[in-house]
Amino acid sequence: MNYAVILLAGSGQRFGGNTPKQFVEVAGKPLCYYSISAFQRNVLIDQIILVIQKEYYPQVAKIVVENNLNKVKFVVLGGKTRKESTHNAINYLASVAKDDDIVLIHDGDRPLVDDEIIEKNIEMAKENGACTTAIPANDTIIMSNDAKLINEVPSRKYCFQVQTPQSFKFKIIKEAHINEIGDENVTDDAQLVLKISHPVYLVIGKRSLLKVTTKEDLDLIKALISQEY
Repeated sequence: MNYAVILLAGSGQRFGGNTPKQFVEVAGKPLCYYSISAFQRNVLIDQIILVIQKEYYPQVAKIVVENNLNKVKFVVLGGKTRKESTHNAINYLASVAKDDDIVLIHDGDRPLVDDEIIEKNIEMAKENGACTTAIPANDTIIMSNDAKLINEVPSRKYCFQVQTPQSFKFKIIKEAHINEIGDENVTDDAQLVLKISHPVYLVIGKRSLLKVTTKEDLDLIKALISQEY
């Protein structure tokens, strides 16, 4: 089985406004619809689990029903952080998933995920147990310990920007969450897997697979979606 966990529980503090960014309307649909429908359409995805905040359950249920998103089999309540939200989804999957099933974890505010990225993630996770989507960094990256001085300039050829999905055999991501040690600097599931000394492989993503964080991001996504749909 291939499970898609789509994270929709973020508060979107950096985005601003009264409506969480995942529910902002784009081309007549809530932003999160595009992520969910991409996994709905993919023939390799068996089930979709949505992670949401409780107060938005009616909105999510309406999106699912009105768009016949029948691969959505369960809704999990999110936590205070991304890590807690994913942990809640893993706890649910522990009751249904087998060790070698594949779990794809995706940000619901990355709407332009496509079949190629989904299928490469599944293939890589089956072969190697763990992978993350990422793109090579276009710009030079600098490191600063105090946001005042440059401490290091790593070679750009070694730098990548992380995207999602991040995909794992269930036994690996379950172990990573069981052994999670409370490090608040951990911002995604690939980092948790690295902490149990399991290698994480790269699936090369796409520039269009951007995450909506600011209003400027939303403007760009609207333009891209208008071309796609």
